Amino acid sequence: MSNPTRSFARGLMGSFAGNVVAQGLGFASGVLAARYLGPTGRGELATIRFYPMLLALLGSLGIQQAIAFEISRRPADEARILRAGFWLSLLVGIPEVILAAVLIPLFLSPDKKYLAWDTQWFFVFIIVDYLRTALLSADQGAFRFRRYNVFRVLPLVGYVVGMVLMIWCGLAKSYAFAMCYQLGPLIAMLIHLALCWEQLAAAWPCKAELHALFSNGMAFQLPQFLGHLLEHGSLFVVVTLLPADDVGLFMVALAIAMGQFATAIAFMQVGFVKTAGEATHAGALATFVRQFRVAQIAMLVLSCLVLAGSPTLIQVGFGKTFLAATEATYWLVAAMGFMGLIKILDGGMRALNHPRAAAAGYAAGLAVIGIGGMWLVPGGGIVRMSQVALVAALVTMAVDCALLIRLERISASSLWGLNLDTLRLAASRIPFRRRTVVGQAA
Repeated sequence: MSNPTRSFARGLMGSFAGNVVAQGLGFASGVLAARYLGPTGRGELATIRFYPMLLALLGSLGIQQAIAFEISRRPADEARILRAGFWLSLLVGIPEVILAAVLIPLFLSPDKKYLAWDTQWFFVFIIVDYLRTALLSADQGAFRFRRYNVFRVLPLVGYVVGMVLMIWCGLAKSYAFAMCYQLGPLIAMLIHLALCWEQLAAAWPCKAELHALFSNGMAFQLPQFLGHLLEHGSLFVVVTLLPADDVGLFMVALAIAMGQFATAIAFMQVGFVKTAGEATHAGALATFVRQFRVAQIAMLVLSCLVLAGSPTLIQVGFGKTFLAATEATYWLVAAMGFMGLIKILDGGMRALNHPRAAAAGYAAGLAVIGIGGMWLVPGGGIVRMSQVALVAALVTMAVDCALLIRLERISASSLWGLNLDTLRLAASRIPFRRRTVVGQAA
């Protein structure tokens, strides 16, 4: 049976609130950067942060998600799992940082070579991020979502406060804002580390736990790697092929489109550990299908709201200089709406032990991003990139659903959430109770 103390409803509401605050702070930081740096400076900041943040997402070897997965299944061994995950994250991060800092000048386009030094020192962010997310994953796996959400939001608070101080001191430059982005996670990690230090210092990490985390992490890594590539692939194409002012416009469009991720990430964060912690596979599948169906309604409503408010958000928040990003924003809002559902599918399939199926969906979407982006973006700009991103999201979701239907032998109708049955589920909070929907729909 499910653990009654692990309430999906409470976890979802808490995580949603935390994500709303995080999205609000992210939007505020985007507005400050756009207002005080302009399109070119905003593009420089995006370039400095892009490659280190991409490596932080892609190079973690799935260790952080493996921590949450293992603790959700074996809560009594939390301290042992956390110790192994923390030190493993450090061992992985240090060589990655050194190698990346040496190689980054080769990846910057000729017109952005002058940003090489600022980008190199920003790679220190990776080590801090690995350690910070290892601590966060322990809270996620143990269903401590109150503390989890506080420490997810704290780095962004530090970033925004730092930006305001830089503006007040007359240092509103791309490299100064990049430094603020590093200090926020560092402060949050040190505070979180102090709270967990007793567990970490109790003993050296166990070899068996190190091996278990590494094995599970590598199983999760392929879909995680491809998923982050797909999510950030459009920005990679824009940073690589278009000038800095176009990058700045695209970042504004992306910032608005990502606003709806508060709901999607909440479903994914809570749903992953809730599904993984179910006692039986049938119970895990039923739990995930209920979550995915309700998420479709939530994402549709949010996407429509963001679409309606996009022109006002651009003009009032970022300024008339960025109105050229309006059309691209419309397409990106639709693309990110589907990407939110894809993230939920990804988390559910990993929790159901189908990581390769999630990887296959991402690979299909990446093929669309790579071929379509390199072919159409040089002549079509950020609007064409946004359209390609939407097609890639649709292809990925279609592949994911088809594979899940085949692997679990369920009907397509069991995954469709835009109907009265799902509205009744959401209204009566049935998604948070144990009731088999898959068996009825199959």
